[in-house]
Amino acid sequence: PRSTLFPYTTLFRSVVSGDQLLSGAMRAIQASGLTVGRDVSVVTMGDSDLAELMTPAITAIRWDVREVGRQAARLLLDNLDSPQAPAPAPILIPAELVLRQSCQPAPLR
Repeated sequence: PRSTLFPYTTLFRSVVSGDQLLSGAMRAIQASGLTVGRDVSVVTMGDSDLAELMTPAITAIRWDVREVGRQAARLLLDNLDSPQAPAPAPILIPAELVLRQSCQPAPLR
């Protein structure tokens, strides 16, 4: 039976951030009678052992967490030194898509 959380009959996609949200999303999807990788595609932001070990294994976007921390600390220190300075330019952190069993191709329209 479909719950009101997932009332749709068409393919649904989900992107979650963090292991706690991933666990909760997986439980809600399964409780709704949907199947991850068939009815629902799930991608997590940030790769973890949990994402790899879940059934099905969850597709992830992987990046260098230390570099994210370094850049965040630099921005914070720059802001403390010059609080009236204009907003900094966007920072791009390289990322990698790790495809696993939780995703399927989008349906043809």
